[in-house]
Amino acid sequence: MSVLDPISKGDLNLKDKFMEKTEDSEKNSSGQGAEKESGEIKYAPEKNKEGAPEKKEETYSKILSQVTSYKPADTQNLEEDARKVQAEKEVKAKITKLVGLARGKGVIYAVKVARKVEDNYTLDEFHDCLAHEFQAALIKEGLIKEI
Repeated sequence: MSVLDPISKGDLNLKDKFMEKTEDSEKNSSGQGAEKESGEIKYAPEKNKEGAPEKKEETYSKILSQVTSYKPADTQNLEEDARKVQAEKEVKAKITKLVGLARGKGVIYAVKVARKVEDNYTLDEFHDCLAHEFQAALIKEGLIKEI
């Protein structure tokens, strides 16, 4: 049958086509009569990998052990830093300044500065940049695997 052949009425009867395949596969397998009579196809649920929750908790604990304690962000130069970031013309330059602030004064401070800039696109790009850098750092440390 070619792709260009017209569709016949028999082609539209999908129930019978699938039932034939189900019945054929049941004949080849152990042949459970209840499934054959009802015409219902039963799927076995996927089994979780053994030890997956424990490994997940172990990895999460490793990540948390790397995190330093929370320190409130200094807001002393917030307005000044926001003006410096806002003075940049290109978004990449703004992101570079914000990443520098995040490295120097902390992520919380840099996010507060990004909010003061009142440019949602810059804030979103800054978030993406931080998420990418954080993921790369976790992969480098071996705490997570690259997909």
